[in-house]
Amino acid sequence: MLTAQDIQASLDAAQSSYEGDQSLEARENLQQALIDLNNLIGKKILDLMPAELGNLAANSTEDNVVGGTGFAGLMVSRQYGNSGEQEINVNLANESPMLTAVNAFLSNSMLSGMMASQTGQKKITVDGYKGMLEKSDSGDGPVTYTINVPLGDSLFTFESTGLDSEGEVTAMVQKMNLSKISELLK
Repeated sequence: MLTAQDIQASLDAAQSSYEGDQSLEARENLQQALIDLNNLIGKKILDLMPAELGNLAANSTEDNVVGGTGFAGLMVSRQYGNSGEQEINVNLANESPMLTAVNAFLSNSMLSGMMASQTGQKKITVDGYKGMLEKSDSGDGPVTYTINVPLGDSLFTFESTGLDSEGEVTAMVQKMNLSKISELLK
């Protein structure tokens, strides 16, 4: 289990390398400290997520935290249910490429109005945060709901498959502790 002491050890090594005029080694130690910090935050985010959503249990063996730096920042994922008829996938991605599109939809009433009439996307509020809900129903398979909620420079995505009620899906996403997750990301 990663601890704050591990992060401090990397910071201490970076300072020592820097003081010894070893710039490359100092940078590598700082990058490791950032990766370790992202991993620690990711594990705390998973701890905030509920163990169950409705009748779907978290599949904690599939939990994933990637605490990268640079292009791929913090990424956290959890799956509920199984790959049977009903499944929920929750993802949090720092600096997601989708973040710009979701923010544009949420901030531009004309764009969101056009998208709502053409694609079934609409604005919702989750734990005080504006989000975008999209329903996909091909008619020959299970219904999929995708909810995207910007949390600063991160994008929270909640995708359900096989749940037929928008009300059921939005009630489940309200249980995700987004305000506490957002606090960890600051």
